[in-house]
Amino acid sequence: MTKPSKSAPSQRERALLEEILDLTWHSRAAVDATNFRVTHVEDRKTLQDLEFKTLVATDAHRYYVPVLGLDFLQNDLSRRILDLGDKLAQELKRRFSDAALRTEQFRVVEIATYFGIDVDECLLVLLHLKEAVENWSGGRSSDWPSKDAWILPSERIFDWPTTADFIHQLKEWRSPARQQMKQNLLARLEGQTHNAPETLTVPPWHRDLRPRSLQALFGEIHRAKHMGCPALVVLGLRAALVLAPE
Repeated sequence: MTKPSKSAPSQRERALLEEILDLTWHSRAAVDATNFRVTHVEDRKTLQDLEFKTLVATDAHRYYVPVLGLDFLQNDLSRRILDLGDKLAQELKRRFSDAALRTEQFRVVEIATYFGIDVDECLLVLLHLKEAVENWSGGRSSDWPSKDAWILPSERIFDWPTTADFIHQLKEWRSPARQQMKQNLLARLEGQTHNAPETLTVPPWHRDLRPRSLQALFGEIHRAKHMGCPALVVLGLRAALVLAPE
């Protein structure tokens, strides 16, 4: 099986993205992924590449265009959705900054009113912004997103106060270097790889660590710290507490 490519999107990929986005808004629902592949048999490999690049996402086996796909397209509709994302982020920031509003549920019907659109259209916007909203919110109802659903703001909104800020962070999270770092650490934790040659100078006390799996784990923690991946450092340290001898 050919491995999907993460090269720059092609014109055909752009055309498929635009078609999925247009169909979503024409039908007011995400696109049935199986039916779309059946009617685009010659594009199945291209669709696989789009999913691998996270320019197309699936929800309940239905295609939609997430924030990275919207950012790539930059057409009138995608820019409108991203602008509404900025508007939502601004309101979530205001709500978190106000102690009286911080724990007040922000309902979908209220978001629709705030956007100046109907509820069904608001649900489509929130579907496209799913990744951003999940990271901006400090809590949400189990039926999110639905007409009766709600979210609460999170302090993380100050880390990514616009959709552009969140998209920049998302690209960094999904960069090849970061993904390789994550795979290396997870493989170490699962004991599925042999010790790799050291490419960084590690503190001498690393070599005295026992068992060997703990020594290898601290090597990956050191690499994660060197590459500026604090989340992986924390993950590694938690695993080290489990591996450390009594």
